[in-house]
Amino acid sequence: MRSMMFSFSIALLSIGLSFGQSLLLHHSNADINCKECHSCDKPTAKNPCLLICPDFTGKGITLKHSADKTPETIKIDVLSEKYEAAVFPHRLHAEMADMAGGCVLCHHNNSPGQVSPCIECHKPSKQRTSLSKPDLKAAYHRLCLSCHIEWKHENDCTSCHALKGKKGMVTDKAKYIGKKHPTIKKPTKKVYNTEYDEGKFVTFYHDDHVKKFNLNCVDCHQDEKCARCHDTAGTTLVQEREPHDNCIAYHEQDINNNCGKCHADKERPPFNHAKSTG
Repeated sequence: MRSMMFSFSIALLSIGLSFGQSLLLHHSNADINCKECHSCDKPTAKNPCLLICPDFTGKGITLKHSADKTPETIKIDVLSEKYEAAVFPHRLHAEMADMAGGCVLCHHNNSPGQVSPCIECHKPSKQRTSLSKPDLKAAYHRLCLSCHIEWKHENDCTSCHALKGKKGMVTDKAKYIGKKHPTIKKPTKKVYNTEYDEGKFVTFYHDDHVKKFNLNCVDCHQDEKCARCHDTAGTTLVQEREPHDNCIAYHEQDINNNCGKCHADKERPPFNHAKSTG
């Protein structure tokens, strides 16, 4: 019995050391939420107040990596049977995704301190135990097809894959080397001309929301569509969000009771705490 307990203790120690190394890496590379692992507000070495077995695989702690630190291209060849390996311009996609959520759009479940590749959770075999976790091929296609159909208006396999022995543009990674997505310029303010009779103008100070109110891009830019800029045929009807959708979570009381909080008959000055709150 003692021998079994000793072996069990050694196993736990090994797991703890490995887990600890991973956590150190995690702490050194990211601005993380302490509540992911700790039950108290100010954990210390003497009193870490650790939660019991945080579910990193089910919930995940997703790190935010800058796009310029990601690989330019990734060769996807795990499933190549009829087709040549696909070349995925990873950095270009990371730059495009940065405004609407970044890494988490694709890498949604991660171990501490790392961004896990798709194959970590989505296996090549089709022995599915849950529809919520598709196999690798389905996971790739689910992420890629909807956007590409929106702007290319086709879903032919050869738009991403070359048939075996027929290498071409889709297998040429050289065309992506050194390419960068155009920088998305952040506006200082936007003035909207609405159809509301009692106040046609809504003045939105973008800088205030980012710098004073500490909002992240993804707080407002949810479900952004690549086709807004990339539609090659110019025929995609991108569904615009209802104008109040982005704001109502923060201004629900104002929107329901006082439209004049945002709407006016002329452009408004930026937020002034003393004037706005008294």
